Amino acid sequence: GVLAVASPRAEAELQVGFYNATCPIAEGVVFAEMHAILHEDPTLAPSLLRMHYHDCFVQGCDGSIMLRSRRGTAERDATPNRSMRGYDAIERIKARLETLCPLTSKGPWYGVETGRRDGNVTVAEYAENDLAPPDSNIVDVKTFFSVKSLTAKD
Repeated sequence: GVLAVASPRAEAELQVGFYNATCPIAEGVVFAEMHAILHEDPTLAPSLLRMHYHDCFVQGCDGSIMLRSRRGTAERDATPNRSMRGYDAIERIKARLETLCPLTSKGPWYGVETGRRDGNVTVAEYAENDLAPPDSNIVDVKTFFSVKSLTAKD
């Protein structure tokens, strides 16, 4: 038999203001906490953007990069993600949000469409295959983006 695994696109499911009805302060809390984090350590900004890119390129923007595995097979265990910084910042934001609005957590400080539920599957091999190697040139990176229906602007 053949097993087909789709890499789902979530753009239709995401929207700015997704939590307006269930936690109207959610985006403001995320913004304020991210502002505080970046004030404490401005060097985290590019790391968090990198994390966002790595998460979205593997199975869509579902937060699966945050998941841990006991066997070292999660996305965060993949070679391109081993040097990733920012997990603690995201956990801090999630903890603050959970305190104010239980069962709610998502997104960085800029307008990001929300609504897709957190992933519960994480596979290092997907990250190894879906992310552009660190030595990629711009043509290679554009190709990786194109495969995900993204443009150079994205």
